Amino acid sequence: MPPSDFVIRNGQRVVMIGDSITDCGRRGDHAPLGRGYVMFLAAQSAARHPQRRIEFINVGVGGDRVIDLVPRWQQDVLDRRPDWLSVSIGINDVWRQLDGKAPGVLLEEFVATYRELLERTRAACPGCGLILMTPGVLGEQPDSEGNRLLVPYIEAVDALAGRFDAFCVPVHAAFARAIAAGRGRRWTTDGVHPNLEGHALMAQVWLETLGA
Repeated sequence: MPPSDFVIRNGQRVVMIGDSITDCGRRGDHAPLGRGYVMFLAAQSAARHPQRRIEFINVGVGGDRVIDLVPRWQQDVLDRRPDWLSVSIGINDVWRQLDGKAPGVLLEEFVATYRELLERTRAACPGCGLILMTPGVLGEQPDSEGNRLLVPYIEAVDALAGRFDAFCVPVHAAFARAIAAGRGRRWTTDGVHPNLEGHALMAQVWLETLGA
């Protein structure tokens, strides 16, 4: 087997936190990893690096915005003492500004809350590596209102990754490229939630970003 630059080492623990795209049935028939990108990347990392035992923990919760992560951060993240933390958040913060089912989170509060959570993580788990995933898509049309509103949130996640010396997984860019190249192929079930191909794409770009 050729040498690997995959940064996650044997025996390390990876906590994956986010919304329904991360959750994806992880507390039902598809427990504990769900049937989405977390399951795909765990399976692919094992297949590519069978000599490594890496523990993936899925703590996604459907409907979460960044402010919903705050009350569960201690129990779901810090108490688990992760070696790596992967965060995927932002879709509902913007989507709720459009559908009105719950309050959205405006950009300033999104950035401040996200930054505070990362600061708490660095203080409590100083050796923990950070992996920040940009939000995906709000509609499979690049010029949709949702995708236009997402742009500053995507830029904010990228900037936070730079500030905290974190990996930034370019999920939105990967979907945009795939949609442009796919000639009608669907990547989501409803414009927001990835289908199997979409979840596989997310897992692929996550692994590539981390050198797998």
